Amino acid sequence: MRGEGQQRYSLGTKDKAEAERLAYQRWVHACMLVQNGQSLTHRGFSDVAEEFIATIEKDVEHERKNEYHIARYVPVIRRYLIGYFGSRQIKAISASDNRC
Repeated sequence: MRGEGQQRYSLGTKDKAEAERLAYQRWVHACMLVQNGQSLTHRGFSDVAEEFIATIEKDVEHERKNEYHIARYVPVIRRYLIGYFGSRQIKAISASDNRC
């Protein structure tokens, strides 16, 4: 899949026909995930949050957002969200992690 990087898996078989069948199944599954907007790579929360912060900063630079977005949101994201979730995998975060 474009933009998802190459992934290698052991298919657990020495039979060529079985390996091709299993590889095709994995490929179809990966295509469905990408079509549904899901990522094939496992990303940490802090990586995604920093990417979001960079988007905010770029939007302010290009005057698509006001400067208060940087002043108000970025410190909150870094202190509380990244502070709490850290580098946990995005897929491992669920609604039960939200303890208010």
